[in-house]
Amino acid sequence: MRPDTPPSPRRPAASARAWLLAALLLGAFSLASAHAALDTSDPAADAVVDTPPSQVTLTFSEPLEVAFSLFGVHRLDAQLDMDEEDAAQQLNGLAAPRVKAWLDSPDEDGSLVPLTVEPASGASAEVTLVFEEALAPGHYVVVWRVLSADTHPVEDFFTFTVLD
Repeated sequence: MRPDTPPSPRRPAASARAWLLAALLLGAFSLASAHAALDTSDPAADAVVDTPPSQVTLTFSEPLEVAFSLFGVHRLDAQLDMDEEDAAQQLNGLAAPRVKAWLDSPDEDGSLVPLTVEPASGASAEVTLVFEEALAPGHYVVVWRVLSADTHPVEDFFTFTVLD
């Protein structure tokens, strides 16, 4: 381009289109990566409690389609010293195969704790798992496969321990 030639009128429009495209792609990426994640739970992940809880409350980062989600609590038959530095890591390692097996085929294997899910249907960011019986001392794994509002399934788990 010669120095006395005015700039092309297409450049500003092309630049604006590029910025708009970049903004749209960034927005689409943000929406696509916004799946339901567990924000908090009661009891908390890796908690060691003296009193058996009567329920577990899960609070997610966005509403779930509860009727299309799967929740379970399993008792883990394991002997671990919870005072060890890596006890939580050991417990999670023992829980992982049980979680995978149950999510692949959620049939009763004797370790599933009887419970009801509240709410039973609808969209909710908070789900409460109410135990039908008191929990015995031991280790438990809370597992879920949820359908988030963005229609992506998300699965995860955490463990907690009830002391004698």
